[in-house]
Amino acid sequence: MVDKKSLKKKFQEEWEKHYKLPFFEERGFLRKKCKECGQYFWTLDPDRELCGEPEHGGYKFIGNPVGEKRGYTETWEAMAEFYAKNGHEIVDRYPVVARWRDDIYFTIASIAVFQPYAVAGEVDPPANPLLIPQPCLRFKDIENVGISGRHMTSFVMVGQHAFNKGSSHVLWKNEAVELMYRFMTDVVGIPEEEIVFHEDVWAGGGNFGPSVEYFVRGLELGNVVFMQFRETGTGYEQLSTRVIDHGIGLSRFAWLTNGTRTAYDVVFPSVTKYLQEFYVPDVPGDVLRRFAEMSGALNFDEAENIEEVMRRIEEELNYPGFFEQYRPYAELYAVADHTRTLLFAINDGALPSNVGGGYNLRVLARRVFSDIERYGWEVDLAKVMELHARDLEPMFPELGESVALAVDVLEEERKKYAESKRKARSRVIATVKKKGGLDVDDFITFYQSYGITPEDVREITGTEPPPGVYAAIESAGEQKRKERKKRVIKADVSEYPKTLALYYDDPYLFEFEAEVLGVEGNWVILDKTAFYPEGGGQDPDTGEINGVPVLDVQKAENGVILHLVEKAEAFRPGTKVIGRVNRERRLRHMRHHTTAHLILAAAKRVLGKHVWQAGAHKSERSAHIDLTHYRRISDDELKRIEKIVNGFVMENAEVKTYWMDRTEAEKRFGVTLYQGGAVPGKTLRIVEVVGIDVEACGGTHVKTTGEIGFVKLVKRESVADGIERITYKSGDVAVEFVQEREAKLKSAADVLRVPVEDVPAAAEKMFNRWKSAEKRAEKLASELAKYIIKYGEGRVFLLPYLDQRIAEKIADGKGKPLVLVGESGRPNVFIYSENATELLKKLGVKGGGKGDRAMGVTDDPREVYRKALELKG
Repeated sequence: MVDKKSLKKKFQEEWEKHYKLPFFEERGFLRKKCKECGQYFWTLDPDRELCGEPEHGGYKFIGNPVGEKRGYTETWEAMAEFYAKNGHEIVDRYPVVARWRDDIYFTIASIAVFQPYAVAGEVDPPANPLLIPQPCLRFKDIENVGISGRHMTSFVMVGQHAFNKGSSHVLWKNEAVELMYRFMTDVVGIPEEEIVFHEDVWAGGGNFGPSVEYFVRGLELGNVVFMQFRETGTGYEQLSTRVIDHGIGLSRFAWLTNGTRTAYDVVFPSVTKYLQEFYVPDVPGDVLRRFAEMSGALNFDEAENIEEVMRRIEEELNYPGFFEQYRPYAELYAVADHTRTLLFAINDGALPSNVGGGYNLRVLARRVFSDIERYGWEVDLAKVMELHARDLEPMFPELGESVALAVDVLEEERKKYAESKRKARSRVIATVKKKGGLDVDDFITFYQSYGITPEDVREITGTEPPPGVYAAIESAGEQKRKERKKRVIKADVSEYPKTLALYYDDPYLFEFEAEVLGVEGNWVILDKTAFYPEGGGQDPDTGEINGVPVLDVQKAENGVILHLVEKAEAFRPGTKVIGRVNRERRLRHMRHHTTAHLILAAAKRVLGKHVWQAGAHKSERSAHIDLTHYRRISDDELKRIEKIVNGFVMENAEVKTYWMDRTEAEKRFGVTLYQGGAVPGKTLRIVEVVGIDVEACGGTHVKTTGEIGFVKLVKRESVADGIERITYKSGDVAVEFVQEREAKLKSAADVLRVPVEDVPAAAEKMFNRWKSAEKRAEKLASELAKYIIKYGEGRVFLLPYLDQRIAEKIADGKGKPLVLVGESGRPNVFIYSENATELLKKLGVKGGGKGDRAMGVTDDPREVYRKALELKG
């Protein structure tokens, strides 16, 4: 494992090899060592002694901007124009939800878009070199948001990337650093002597390399990483593809040229202006400016004692109680940040929930609600979302289309939050009483188990949340994507060649000839097969090979397909065999799989573009698809989805399958391809239902939607927070289901002695009669209970009917009988005595109880009554 600290030391010892760029020498940059922290840096200022980190003097641009003033989106436009003129192709952003990755939920950096395949050199990037304005989401800095002036949970990382494959040279260290220098000096107008380049290193996933960070007046603007080496058993070696991973802080450049007190004021200009209607700290402007200059020292995650840092800042400001005044202001900035993050995420298909990445979004939403409620702000979140979309329209016009959806999602979240908060107070107070105080683990438990935010706890108990609490919650809440449980195949197939999959060439091939390559246990390996192995949520084919039943089919990681047979001894390597696939089972799987694509397309039309597939299973008799949605799918919505799906079937649309280069597929169709999750490989198998849906999919499908025949949605259920499951049937099994339903309806009509069309009215009439009878029974039970309470203390009763309702009425009275036995009803034995449980056993009744009460059930009530009389004497 590469140790970053020792790596940095090694690289700095070899600084001429890693950091001495021709550009630095040509421009006259000097290499220096910071007298405060020992950091090595490059500068044109011979008198500079400090490296430019904010800890060594704070921000020097607050109220003193540098260069040409540009707004947030204008800064991007200038950047895009400059890099386009210098040979870079501008690439559209990817979603903030990293559907193409199975190791992260959200896009955390611009390079994540091109990992792992382009970075590894397995596929070509969409352009080379390129520039991408990539929105990124990170949740480790939640507590810093608002108060530091610079931390955000969502930010645009402008990524400059170049991929130098093999001996090819596209763009490397010298050009990357020089281009950024030219942008800073020629376009932004930063004096060259104010630019400071730091020597640093980057390491991740076994790869590493040097990096160069650059600062101006205490503000880090970006970091050029040179992905150059990988670890080996004895040291390291050069990567086959050397990558420029240059992350440029768009917000930092805009902040620098505007000189506002915080980055938020220039990044969310309309939103911060609106929110400041609700609170402005009663603090002199000069104090606020000086705090802004010093805020670079505020980092809740890295500072060992943040309270000490805050105390020191208040001393330097000579303003006791400053943070008490400033905190509500910081929370307003946090509301601005969190709502923008939620808008990006919801637009790109993520929803707040208790699972996966949705957990992080719920943290943000509940922080927003908590802050607004605590301070009594009447913030219009719909207006906030609209202002965000308007500010970002020049860069991301698509956000405007999702404002209404985001508002709707947050309204549902607010209802859930109100319910959890209603239950919160007693839980929190009980914990405090029991433990005498609260620690970080308590705050984690409160949030994870009950949705109670640290701010709620502070409001209930007056206890300040410990520093780093949100980082701890985020860390504890990280859940690895669950790997699907696969059958453990106890067979070594590493020496076998990849099996030729005939089912992709022709899914209607039900009989084929193949050669047996080997037998491993009960598994038979062929050179080619038409048997589809379990995968993509689709059950495996069954059938027979040379008349021997095939019970299961699985695919190993190396592409070898194994057939579990009933009699493995019937097969010998080198022999020719005939395989026959169960035709009816395969066709049903094909109908169900194509139907899943149709349901997803229909659900997007009915529920909204935020809907994604979250799971699926296709078997022979039934299938289901799991969809992301922020509330229960209504019966009306389900009917509309079903109608649209059957409309797709009647269109008889062509279903095309073909292989496509990953990069080309993403360019053409976008990452909505990855409905079933991340798909490995350089090439993707595309399933296109023409005019309806396109996905990367490895399943078997019909040739036209008309072959499905008919689709019936049979059930809806909520299987997880924010996940709705639709169970359905297609083709002949759907027809059978409807026929069974009709038969049951006819049977009900016969029982009720009415025509089928009158069943609902007859059932309602019968229900009303039953309710009326129940009310009369309850009244009689009440009268009977009164009699027993008045005259039956200590006596034994045998009643024609007894249930728990009657027994509870008697138990609430003053005079209690000894034993009640009912000839009908369940439970039908009740005992009221100090030794109730013991007496129940003596009567031979199965049941239980606690204290002076017990209850049970008997099939011989008269015998129990007789025994009770004997025991009473």
